[in-house]
Amino acid sequence: SEYIPSVILFIFLVKMDFSIISNWPLNQSPDNRLKLALLFVHLVIVFAILSPIISRLLSQFGDEKLKKFIGLPEVGKNITYIDFYDFLSGLALSAFYLTILLFSLKEVYEKTGWVIAGIYAFLMFVSSISIAVLSLVRYIWLFTKFNNYAYYSVALLASSMCMAVIGVAMNMVS
Repeated sequence: SEYIPSVILFIFLVKMDFSIISNWPLNQSPDNRLKLALLFVHLVIVFAILSPIISRLLSQFGDEKLKKFIGLPEVGKNITYIDFYDFLSGLALSAFYLTILLFSLKEVYEKTGWVIAGIYAFLMFVSSISIAVLSLVRYIWLFTKFNNYAYYSVALLASSMCMAVIGVAMNMVS
């Protein structure tokens, strides 16, 4: 059951590729910007498809080691201002990475070509999103001791803040 989203994404990827190929004009070749965009989209979707396998590989390290690496707080820990500050700091770092990506992508593209630029964009994007997600997980972990309504409310609010910060970073650059 954990592989169902991966299968759905794979079907989506095949359908998307089939649609692009079948609707492409015969005597035209795609320009490098389109190739860059398609490479980036494919890398992100393939990463999402492989995420259950990556998750299994990470679980081999053991839950305690992973919790220690992420720095998950103890269940029942009192919530402090520093916890909120850490959450916002993680979001700011994520937005900073995304801003660097968007500012530097054109130069990387012009100097190295669409393949290297696509890989660069993918790696920076995954780094940015990973930092935001880890910050989000650490923050909402604090609220597991409360009832489900409080937990889900905080999770929704924090996720909204996460998306807003990333959206602002993208709009500032574009």
